[in-house]
Amino acid sequence: MALDTTNLSILKLAGTPEQQKHASRILPIRKNGHILLATLLLTNTVINETIPILFDNIFSKGFISVIVSTALLVLFAEIIPQSIFSKHGLAIGAMLVMPVKALIFIWMIISWPIAKLLDHMLGTHTGITYGPSEFGALVELHDKSKHEEGTLRHETADLLQNILSLQMNPIHQIRQFNNPMLLLSSSTVIHVDQIIEYMKEGQSHVVVYDKYDKEDASLLEKEYHVTGVISLKQLLLALVERNESQPIGELASKPFLTCSSTTPIIEVMYRLLKSKNKEQVVLIYRTEKDIKKIKEERLQKIQELNIKRQDGLNRHRRSIGCMSRRLVSSNCRTCGHLSSELLRSTSKSSFNQSVEEGTVCSDVSSSSKIDAEVELGLVGMMTGANILDQLSLDGPHLNFSHHPSNPV
Repeated sequence: MALDTTNLSILKLAGTPEQQKHASRILPIRKNGHILLATLLLTNTVINETIPILFDNIFSKGFISVIVSTALLVLFAEIIPQSIFSKHGLAIGAMLVMPVKALIFIWMIISWPIAKLLDHMLGTHTGITYGPSEFGALVELHDKSKHEEGTLRHETADLLQNILSLQMNPIHQIRQFNNPMLLLSSSTVIHVDQIIEYMKEGQSHVVVYDKYDKEDASLLEKEYHVTGVISLKQLLLALVERNESQPIGELASKPFLTCSSTTPIIEVMYRLLKSKNKEQVVLIYRTEKDIKKIKEERLQKIQELNIKRQDGLNRHRRSIGCMSRRLVSSNCRTCGHLSSELLRSTSKSSFNQSVEEGTVCSDVSSSSKIDAEVELGLVGMMTGANILDQLSLDGPHLNFSHHPSNPV
């Protein structure tokens, strides 16, 4: 039972030939964990009850048979087997597969109903699975630079953690996302001097757009109808070769990808790798779904903070110092301070939620603060190179605290 199905599956796929052989033998009976558990416990119970009875016939006094049988069971059924199985469990488990199958067959009439009841109440036995944070912690435990028994180079561990962070982090968290975009109308006539000036400012591409005045324009086409993206270097070469200026809408532009601001970075990277164009541009849009998610996350953080403050206030009220001050002066300044902070935070949370739901009106300053990060439309641009740069950043970038996410 100590052999986890996930670990057995790993050994079956990537272990030594001997480990693969042992794991392949054990896995079929280990997968049905409740039948195996019921069988082993029934067998163990019968043995524990039978041995004292057998020794009772040998020793005339009952208490002697109990002491001897208990000592033998603890020594030969607990201590010695546990110490041996902890180091050689895989090999011994594979050797005992046939006897265990025989026991399962013998106890099937009793163990099968028990196993089905446990499956219904607790669910079937599954191996251990790790989310991105847990998997990142596992990688860190194997970092040679941090643990003597580690098996991974620091560079390997750091790279793996960066890759895992790409699944957890949305595209708008990339540093380059906040860089200002260069948007120009397709009718704009651009000159060489202007391009050089843009490049000095750190710009690499120009987003070419037409005003979109259709009533049925989709959300992604709202405000700007992007017709293409042009690299400033290529634009400079084209103008130098032609020795004349012309509207940028008439120049050849590159294809581009689009995604929402909450798309995981790993998904965007996968699309870029499939396109086989490292310099391809990704335009990031904020959709109504993104805004709804941002508001929900914002309110959730405030509510979690309120819960922590309430817990802190309750712990303080139960402390000896607080009870002593209230007993003497019927007032505790710390309690008053914590209560006022909790009241302000709760009031702010309720007000923000009411404004976002439209149930109350707010002044311009409050509204601008609430909606500062929830504007629709085109909000960012980056290249595949910017996203790939995330793999070389110094880590770790993972939060090993509880993070509700899908397992890897």
